[in-house]
Order: sequence, then structure tokens, then C-alpha cells
Amino acid sequence: MIVNPDIERYVYGLLPPRDPVLAEMEREAERRGIPIVGPGGRQSSAQLVRISGARRIFELGSAIGYSTIWLPGPPDRIPRSTTRFQPRQRRRGARVLRAVGVASRIRIHVGDALAALASVPGEFI
Repeated sequence: MIVNPDIERYVYGLLPPRDPVLAEMEREAERRGIPIVGPGGRQSSAQLVRISGARRIFELGSAIGYSTIWLPGPPDRIPRSTTRFQPRQRRRGARVLRAVGVASRIRIHVGDALAALASVPGEFI
């Protein structure tokens, strides 16, 4: 336990309602023991992206695609790329991205994340 459960409940109570797809992904991650940032970390990370003035994002590894969906907010703001290690993960990720309407803004790379990053032209700032 890193955070006192009472404090965690309080902080989560302050967060806006989550999209049903994200809430289901949180439950899936919990069931399968997959680490995700969760709703509290999501708000903090999104704020850091906004403050930094990021214009493009490259996510190095996306597990179940939780961060890929919400980072950095509305899907029409910042083009994103993400990596998957196996083709099966890519197919599943593409289905989730289509279901929440962000697939057209996200490019999924399969394989080594650093090699994928090196293959994409331009800067990620």
C-alpha cells in the first residue's frame, strides 16, 4: 500500500466521472494484474502534458491501451503514436481505439519501442 486508502478514496471522489470504457479497462487491469496509471495518475499526467506544451506524443509501450486513449485529453488535440510488442496486442488495441473514437489520431507500432521511435521522423516535443 503506497497511499492511505482513506486519502485515495477522497482523491478519487474529486475526479470527474470516467468514460465507461476507461472504467472497464481499470477493472480489467486490476483483474489481470496489469499496471496502469489509474484515474489519479491519469489526471496528473494529462496536466503535465498540457503544461509542457507537447505537440506530439510517442508512448513507449501501451499494455492494454489505457493511457493511449486519454493522453492528453480530447483526441483531436495531439497526434499520438504507441507501441505494442505483439501483433495480437495491436489488433486488440485497435479495436479499443476504434470503440472510443480515437483510432484515426493514433498510429500503433508493433515491435521494439525504441526501434519504432527511431523510425518515426520529426521531434516529439
